[in-house]
Amino acid sequence: PNPGTLSAGFPPATTASNDFSTLRADQARGIDQVLTTAASSGSRVVVTGSQSGARIGRAQFLVSSDGGQTWSLGAEQAAGGGQPAPGHPATLIAGGSGHWAAIGPDSLWTSDTGTTWTLRSVKGIAPAQTGDQVTVLRRTATGFLAAGRTAAGGPVVWISADGTSWRRLGSSQLRLAAPGGGMVGAVTDAAAVGHTMVIAARTVPPGTAFWRSTNDGSTWSRVTVPASHGASGALAGLTAAGGTLVAIRPGQQNGQADAVAFTSADGQNWKFGATITGPNGVALTVQNVSGGSGGAVLSGASVGG
Repeated sequence: PNPGTLSAGFPPATTASNDFSTLRADQARGIDQVLTTAASSGSRVVVTGSQSGARIGRAQFLVSSDGGQTWSLGAEQAAGGGQPAPGHPATLIAGGSGHWAAIGPDSLWTSDTGTTWTLRSVKGIAPAQTGDQVTVLRRTATGFLAAGRTAAGGPVVWISADGTSWRRLGSSQLRLAAPGGGMVGAVTDAAAVGHTMVIAARTVPPGTAFWRSTNDGSTWSRVTVPASHGASGALAGLTAAGGTLVAIRPGQQNGQADAVAFTSADGQNWKFGATITGPNGVALTVQNVSGGSGGAVLSGASVGG
C-alpha cells in the first residue's frame, strides 16, 4: 500500500528458484521437462534434458556434485558468450577429467566441469555427412569417441580430443570386415579402457561383431567375444568397469532368459565372467548396461518388474 519511490508500485524482485524446484510444479503450469540420459565422473553426475511448453523451449543440464543426493540446474551459454540459441537439447553425454561433451541431432555442447555448458554447434557433430546419426558417445583416455550409422546404414566413427573439433571416419576409412565376408552395419555400442577402444556393430547376415583400436581410433582390427555358457550372438551392452572391458550378451539356461558377462583387460582376449539371472533365478531381460571406475551396472526387467 505504500510502495517506495524506486519500486514504482511493484514488489522487490525475488529469486524464482522455488517456482522451478520440481518437475511436478512445472507440469502444473503446463511446462513439460524430459530427462534423456546421464553420465558421471566421480561424484559429479550430469543429466541432459529439455523443457517445453513455455514460450521458448530450451535444453537443460541437471547437475549433482554429491553423487545424486542434491541437484541444481547447470548454466548455459553461447560459444561467443551470452545466451545460447533456444532449443537444441542433447541426447548423448559423456565426460570426466576436465572435459565433458553432449550431442543431439541439432546440437553439440561442451563443458570443462559439467556445471556450465557451451553450445558449440546447432547442426550437431561436425564434420558429418547427410544422413549420419550419432548413437554412441564415450569418454576415452585422450578425448571422446562418437559412433553410429551413415545414411546407407554403414558404420561411422568420430574421434575428438576436446569435444569441439572432430575427425570423421566413414566406412572407407574404418575398413571393418564382417565375419564370413558379410556386411558391417551401424555401430551400436562402444567402450574404452586406457588407450584401448572397442566398438560393436551389427552385421549382415544378422549378428554383432567387435573391433579394437589401440591408436586413438585411427585403425581397427576385429576381435572375438565368446558366446558360451548359454549366451546368444547378440549384444546387450558394452562397458568399462575400472580397467576391465565388459560385454553382456543375452543368454538362456533351462528355458529361462538370463545374461552372460564376458571380460577383457586388453580388448583382444576375452573370457567368461558370470551368468546373471533375475531374482531367485527367474527370467531376466537386460535393458541397460553401464560402468565406471567403481564397476559395472546392469538394469533389466524380470518377473514382477
